[in-house]
Amino acid sequence: MTQISRTGASFGGAGIPLAVLQFAASRLNRQVEVTSTEDADTVSVAVGDVRGSIHDGCFVSLEHPGADLELALLEGVQALHSYYLGGAPAPAAAFAAVRKLLTNDATVRIRALDGSLEITSYPVGASWLTRLMSPRSRYPSA
Repeated sequence: MTQISRTGASFGGAGIPLAVLQFAASRLNRQVEVTSTEDADTVSVAVGDVRGSIHDGCFVSLEHPGADLELALLEGVQALHSYYLGGAPAPAAAFAAVRKLLTNDATVRIRALDGSLEITSYPVGASWLTRLMSPRSRYPSA
């Protein structure tokens, strides 16, 4: 499962390993710089002039990533979910929906489930009941 949120100038989420950030950087002909921090579970990352962090290997937070890096990150998440689908291509329509739903102060959850991707969207900070009751869309793998 991957969860992505955009709040103001921040872009972040869960289920986004360093490999996805490296994939996105390579799409843009950039390198990822990784620096240790005082917290053994957190690293600082930089992609060009974009700064952020990764906690526990999959909780990513980036400040001012720009549209090009956001799109490349979504492509990386799409490749990750292709792996979750057993190598089947992740449905392009699912990621078109993610791009449409990922507005400011929104969270989008992507989950591989029974050979398809399930997409859910809700406000950042939504209660568990709101998240539970949020509409879900299913996109079968190709």
